[in-house]
Amino acid sequence: NQVQSKIKGHEAPIHSLLYSPNPSVLASASGDETVRFWDADSGSENATESLKFLGEMRALAFSSDNRLMAMSGFTGRLSLYAMDEWKIKSSLKDHPRAVRCLAFAPDSQTLATGCDDGNVRLWDLKSSQILYTLRGHRTRVNALAFSLDGNTLVSCDHYGVIRFWDATPATPPDSPGS
Repeated sequence: NQVQSKIKGHEAPIHSLLYSPNPSVLASASGDETVRFWDADSGSENATESLKFLGEMRALAFSSDNRLMAMSGFTGRLSLYAMDEWKIKSSLKDHPRAVRCLAFAPDSQTLATGCDDGNVRLWDLKSSQILYTLRGHRTRVNALAFSLDGNTLVSCDHYGVIRFWDATPATPPDSPGS
Protein backbone atom coordinates (compact mmCIF):
# COMPACT_ATOMS: atom_id res chain seq x y z
CA ASN A 1 0.00 0.00 0.00
CA GLN A 2 2.94 2.33 -0.50
CA VAL A 3 4.11 4.26 -3.52
CA GLN A 4 6.93 2.31 -5.16
CA SER A 5 8.15 5.10 -7.43
CA LYS A 6 7.01 8.28 -9.11
CA ILE A 7 7.41 9.41 -12.71
CA LYS A 8 7.11 13.05 -13.74
CA GLY A 9 7.66 14.22 -17.28
CA HIS A 10 4.49 15.70 -18.76
CA GLU A 11 3.80 19.41 -18.51
CA ALA A 12 0.00 19.15 -18.64
CA PRO A 13 -2.71 16.69 -17.49
CA ILE A 14 -2.33 13.06 -18.55
CA HIS A 15 -5.49 11.84 -20.31
CA SER A 16 -4.54 8.22 -20.97
CA LEU A 17 -2.16 5.78 -19.28
CA LEU A 18 -1.67 2.25 -20.50
CA TYR A 19 0.60 -0.77 -20.05
CA SER A 20 1.52 -2.53 -23.28
CA PRO A 21 1.03 -6.30 -23.56
CA ASN A 22 4.78 -6.30 -22.85
CA PRO A 23 4.40 -5.10 -19.25
CA SER A 24 7.76 -3.33 -19.13
CA VAL A 25 6.45 -0.56 -21.42
CA LEU A 26 4.07 2.09 -20.11
CA ALA A 27 2.62 4.77 -22.42
CA SER A 28 1.02 8.09 -21.47
CA ALA A 29 -0.87 10.68 -23.56
CA SER A 30 -1.07 14.26 -22.36
CA GLY A 31 -2.46 17.70 -22.93
CA ASP A 32 1.13 18.85 -23.49
CA GLU A 33 0.79 17.41 -27.03
CA THR A 34 3.02 14.41 -26.32
CA VAL A 35 2.83 10.66 -26.04
CA ARG A 36 5.62 9.22 -23.92
CA PHE A 37 6.91 5.71 -23.39
CA TRP A 38 8.33 4.77 -20.01
CA ASP A 39 10.41 1.92 -18.67
CA ALA A 40 7.89 0.52 -16.20
CA ASP A 41 10.39 -1.92 -14.69
CA SER A 42 12.78 0.75 -13.48
CA GLY A 43 10.19 3.44 -12.76
CA SER A 44 12.63 5.78 -14.45
CA GLU A 45 11.71 9.43 -14.59
CA ASN A 46 13.21 9.62 -18.07
CA ALA A 47 10.97 8.75 -20.97
CA THR A 48 12.53 6.08 -23.17
CA GLU A 49 10.71 7.63 -26.12
CA SER A 50 8.64 10.77 -26.61
CA LEU A 51 6.48 11.79 -29.56
CA LYS A 52 5.39 15.39 -30.16
CA PHE A 53 2.08 16.13 -31.89
CA LEU A 54 0.07 19.16 -32.92
CA GLY A 55 -2.79 19.20 -30.46
CA GLU A 56 -3.70 17.63 -27.16
CA MET A 57 -3.44 13.84 -27.05
CA ARG A 58 -6.39 11.98 -25.51
CA ALA A 59 -6.41 8.24 -26.16
CA LEU A 60 -4.11 5.23 -26.46
CA ALA A 61 -4.65 1.55 -27.27
CA PHE A 62 -2.26 -1.35 -27.76
CA SER A 63 -3.01 -4.23 -30.10
CA SER A 64 -3.16 -7.57 -28.30
CA ASP A 65 -0.20 -8.82 -30.35
CA ASN A 66 1.82 -5.79 -29.13
CA ARG A 67 2.77 -4.86 -32.70
CA LEU A 68 0.84 -1.57 -32.81
CA MET A 69 -0.19 1.25 -30.55
CA ALA A 70 -2.92 3.63 -31.70
CA MET A 71 -2.94 7.21 -30.46
CA SER A 72 -5.33 10.08 -31.03
CA GLY A 73 -6.34 13.49 -29.80
CA PHE A 74 -8.17 16.72 -30.39
CA THR A 75 -7.04 17.14 -34.01
CA GLY A 76 -9.02 14.07 -35.12
CA ARG A 77 -5.86 12.47 -36.47
CA LEU A 78 -5.18 8.85 -35.60
CA SER A 79 -1.59 7.60 -35.62
CA LEU A 80 -0.47 3.98 -35.61
CA TYR A 81 2.89 3.37 -33.97
CA ALA A 82 4.95 0.27 -34.83
CA MET A 83 6.21 -1.04 -31.49
CA ASP A 84 8.95 -3.21 -33.04
CA GLU A 85 10.44 -0.28 -34.98
CA TRP A 86 9.65 2.50 -32.45
CA LYS A 87 8.20 4.77 -35.14
CA ILE A 88 4.89 5.95 -36.57
CA LYS A 89 3.74 3.48 -39.22
CA SER A 90 0.74 5.39 -40.60
CA SER A 91 -1.83 8.09 -39.93
CA LEU A 92 -5.57 7.89 -40.53
CA LYS A 93 -7.30 11.23 -41.01
CA ASP A 94 -11.05 10.71 -41.56
CA HIS A 95 -12.27 12.14 -38.25
CA PRO A 96 -13.94 15.56 -38.39
CA ARG A 97 -13.48 16.18 -34.66
CA ALA A 98 -11.52 14.95 -31.65
CA VAL A 99 -11.05 11.21 -31.12
CA ARG A 100 -11.46 10.46 -27.40
CA CYS A 101 -11.27 6.66 -27.30
CA LEU A 102 -9.78 3.70 -29.12
CA ALA A 103 -10.11 -0.09 -28.94
CA PHE A 104 -8.42 -2.86 -30.90
CA ALA A 105 -10.41 -5.97 -31.72
CA PRO A 106 -8.88 -9.08 -30.13
CA ASP A 107 -7.45 -10.20 -33.51
CA SER A 108 -5.52 -6.87 -33.80
CA GLN A 109 -6.85 -6.42 -37.37
CA THR A 110 -9.64 -3.93 -36.60
CA LEU A 111 -9.53 -0.70 -34.62
CA ALA A 112 -12.58 1.15 -33.30
CA THR A 113 -12.44 4.92 -32.79
CA GLY A 114 -14.92 7.05 -30.82
CA CYS A 115 -15.27 10.63 -32.00
CA ASP A 116 -16.73 13.88 -30.69
CA ASP A 117 -19.14 13.81 -33.67
CA GLY A 118 -20.99 10.95 -31.91
CA ASN A 119 -19.88 8.30 -34.39
CA VAL A 120 -17.86 5.14 -33.94
CA ARG A 121 -15.65 4.09 -36.84
CA LEU A 122 -14.27 0.61 -37.40
CA TRP A 123 -11.01 0.58 -39.35
CA ASP A 124 -9.49 -2.29 -41.31
CA LEU A 125 -5.82 -1.95 -40.42
CA LYS A 126 -4.53 -3.87 -43.46
CA SER A 127 -6.13 -1.44 -45.93
CA SER A 128 -6.25 1.64 -43.62
CA GLN A 129 -9.89 2.06 -44.68
CA ILE A 130 -13.06 2.57 -42.68
CA LEU A 131 -15.13 -0.63 -42.64
CA TYR A 132 -18.20 0.90 -40.99
CA THR A 133 -19.36 4.13 -39.42
CA LEU A 134 -21.71 3.39 -36.54
CA ARG A 135 -24.22 6.16 -35.91
CA GLY A 136 -26.52 6.35 -32.91
CA HIS A 137 -24.94 8.53 -30.23
CA ARG A 138 -26.16 12.11 -29.90
CA THR A 139 -22.98 13.38 -28.28
CA ARG A 140 -19.29 12.52 -28.08
CA VAL A 141 -18.24 8.92 -27.62
CA ASN A 142 -16.20 8.53 -24.41
CA ALA A 143 -15.27 4.83 -24.25
CA LEU A 144 -15.16 1.66 -26.34
CA ALA A 145 -14.64 -2.04 -25.60
CA PHE A 146 -14.67 -5.20 -27.68
CA SER A 147 -15.95 -8.49 -26.30
CA LEU A 148 -13.27 -11.17 -25.92
CA ASP A 149 -14.45 -12.93 -29.10
CA GLY A 150 -14.50 -9.62 -31.03
CA ASN A 151 -18.10 -10.07 -32.16
CA THR A 152 -19.54 -7.26 -30.03
CA LEU A 153 -18.37 -3.68 -29.66
CA VAL A 154 -19.71 -1.57 -26.81
CA SER A 155 -19.66 2.23 -26.85
CA CYS A 156 -20.77 4.84 -24.36
CA ASP A 157 -21.34 8.55 -24.72
CA HIS A 158 -21.25 11.73 -22.69
CA TYR A 159 -24.97 11.44 -21.82
CA GLY A 160 -24.45 8.02 -20.22
CA VAL A 161 -25.92 5.93 -23.06
CA ILE A 162 -24.29 2.54 -23.69
CA ARG A 163 -24.77 0.89 -27.08
CA PHE A 164 -24.00 -2.70 -28.11
CA TRP A 165 -23.00 -3.24 -31.76
CA ASP A 166 -22.62 -6.36 -33.87
CA ALA A 167 -18.96 -6.07 -34.92
CA THR A 168 -18.57 -9.26 -36.94
CA PRO A 169 -16.56 -8.50 -40.07
CA ALA A 170 -18.90 -10.29 -42.50
CA THR A 171 -21.92 -8.08 -41.86
CA PRO A 172 -21.93 -4.34 -41.11
CA PRO A 173 -23.51 -3.62 -37.74
CA ASP A 174 -26.93 -2.01 -37.76
CA SER A 175 -27.09 1.48 -36.30
CA PRO A 176 -29.66 1.44 -33.50
CA GLY A 177 -32.31 4.14 -33.38
CA SER A 178 -31.58 7.21 -31.30
